[in-house]
Formats: sequence, structure tokens, C-alpha cells
Amino acid sequence: MKQMFLTICGLVLLWAIAGASGAQTNVPALPEAMKPREVKAFGVDATKAREIAVNQATILVGKLLEENHYTSFRPDAKYVRENLLADDGKPGPDVRNDLVGDEPLKQWIVTFKDSNWWQDVVRRDYEAQRVQRAAVRQSAAKRFVVALLVLLAIANAYVRINRLTRSRYARWLQVICVGVASVLLAIALLAFAMYFLAGR
Repeated sequence: MKQMFLTICGLVLLWAIAGASGAQTNVPALPEAMKPREVKAFGVDATKAREIAVNQATILVGKLLEENHYTSFRPDAKYVRENLLADDGKPGPDVRNDLVGDEPLKQWIVTFKDSNWWQDVVRRDYEAQRVQRAAVRQSAAKRFVVALLVLLAIANAYVRINRLTRSRYARWLQVICVGVASVLLAIALLAFAMYFLAGR
């Protein structure tokens, strides 16, 4: 019995170490009509306008990911500035706004790269999905292995106690062992259910 339990534990650990299924390689292209070209923003000075423009570009990329059902990778402003934008941008014409006073608002324009940056973003999302699946898989495997080890310990304790008491309390011991084993089995099944519900 010990060998059987150890074999099962070993197989479960190998399953956990193997990680999630391989990352997808075919990245669907983003339609040209959906590709952002540039983002314009306004601020009290050029520095603020540039910061707002980059933040708006980041929000725009995040919305594109959500609209295409990619929800695992969330690019930040640093990633967008360093990987998706062509350069630091350029100033645009000042705009007057009576609501903010006499001073005109500074405009800043950032432009997205012409290269297919969308594929890199989607690949990062696939990788984030893989990491999340692997984490759930490892957590489920750990709980399952712990449950099996405890079951093995209970079975071993039952045999020893039953031998020492010469089977006088065999029925009570069986009831206790079955009850504990049922709880542990439920925990193990719950762990695997969490994994499958999270999506393989």
C-alpha cells in the first residue's frame, strides 16, 4: 500500500512540475482599423501633457486587450513607453480653455510604432495565463499529496493500533478512519476542482 501511495504522489508531483500546457504560438492579428495610431493629451505644461498622453495610451492598450478577451497581462505606462511608442512624442498646438484660466494648455502627441507590437502584447498575455495555470496546478497538487500522505499515516496508525488492541476496537477504529479519510478525500477533490474551474 505504501508503494502505491508513494507512486501516486510521485505522479501527481510530476504532473505539477510539468506545468501548464504549452503556450499558444498563433497570435491573431489586430485589424488595421482597430490599431491606435496616436494619442493626444493636454496639460498645464509639456511634462504633464506628455505624462497624461502616455497614461492614456496605456489605458487604450488595456481596453484593446479586454475587448479581445486578453485579461491576464496588464501593461503599465513604463512598458507602453518603452515598447509600444515610437518615441517620446512631440508637442502639438497650444489650446486655450477659459475653464482653466488665461494660460493655454500644452498639447503632447505620442505615436505608436508601425511594427506589429500587438503580437508581443498577446504573447505576454499567453505567458501570464500559463504562469497562473501553473500556480493553480501546483497548489492543487500540494494539497492532493498532503491528503494522500495523511491517508497513508492514518492507515498505518489503524493497523498498528488494531494490532496492539488485538482488534477489540476494530469497528470504532474503522469508523474514525473512514470519517477522516472522507474529509481528506473531499479536500483533495476540492483542490482538483479549483484547478479545473480555473481553466487548464
